[in-house]
Amino acid sequence: MGPKREFPYRSSSDPEQVVLECTLGLVLRMAFLSAVVLVAVSGPSGLDVDAGHTAAGVLFFAGLALLSGTAALLGGVMAGRRVWGIGVGAAVAVLARRDVGV
Repeated sequence: MGPKREFPYRSSSDPEQVVLECTLGLVLRMAFLSAVVLVAVSGPSGLDVDAGHTAAGVLFFAGLALLSGTAALLGGVMAGRRVWGIGVGAAVAVLARRDVGV
């Protein structure tokens, strides 16, 4: 196994701080994208879609994205390799999609 790579773009070398920043970034991105999708579908699109069903669908997919993203973060942190994190996140996304039937 080769040496572990450092991520120079991170603001801190403290592992807990890095995980906290990554998790917060993931949550904020999902919240922003969910809000954009809700506004786009319910507002100017002119679609006659029930707002409750739209919100439930958006929250469901945001939850799946958060689940996959946090699993990827956990896999990458535990293995110390980015590729393992990507693999774990992809596996969770595929298994969640298969089990939910989306």
